[in-house]
Amino acid sequence: MSERDKVTLKGIYKYPQAEGFVSVSQYMLVYRDGVKHLLLRCSNDTETVLRSARFVLTELGGDGEVLRSRRLSYKDINAEAGEVFTPSLGIPLLDECVDFRVSFLKATSDRYTYRASGKKANAYYTPKRSPREADMLAYKYSVSSFELSGFKAAAGFMALGLVLLVAVLTVIALLR
Repeated sequence: MSERDKVTLKGIYKYPQAEGFVSVSQYMLVYRDGVKHLLLRCSNDTETVLRSARFVLTELGGDGEVLRSRRLSYKDINAEAGEVFTPSLGIPLLDECVDFRVSFLKATSDRYTYRASGKKANAYYTPKRSPREADMLAYKYSVSSFELSGFKAAAGFMALGLVLLVAVLTVIALLR
C-alpha cells in the first residue's frame, strides 16, 4: 500500500469455502486514487506449491442484490502448502459495492489441478508434458533455419522432377 491509499474496512471473510483448496481468510477495502479496491488475504490449503488460481468475484449491493460478477485470476503465486499469501494488486470494485463473495474455481500447481466441487476440492494429476516438436521448432527458428528449410524444399522439388523425368523417359522408351 502507498501513502495515497485510505483503508476503509478490514474484516474476516465470513462465507463458507471449499476444504482443501484456496480460501480467503481476511480482506481489506482500500480507496486508491478515488477508486475502491479489494485486497484479499488467501491461504493455500492444498498440499502442493500453488502457482495460480482462478475465481469468481461477485459484488453485492446494500440489499444483497448482485451488482456484477467477474471471473478473475491470480498468476505467479508460488505459495507453499499451508502458506498465507496476499496478492499485491487490489481488485477494483464498484462504489455501490458493500459486500462481496469469492468462489475459487480452479487452482494449479506443478503437477496438480484442483477444482472446486461443492464443499470440497478435487485434485487431478497433470503429467509434465514434454514440449511438442512444433513448439521446439518455433522456438529455435533463425535466419539459417529458414534458408535450410528453403533449401530442403528446393531439393525435394528437384528430386520429384528427376523422378518424373526418368518415368517419362522410361515410358517413351517402352513405346518405341
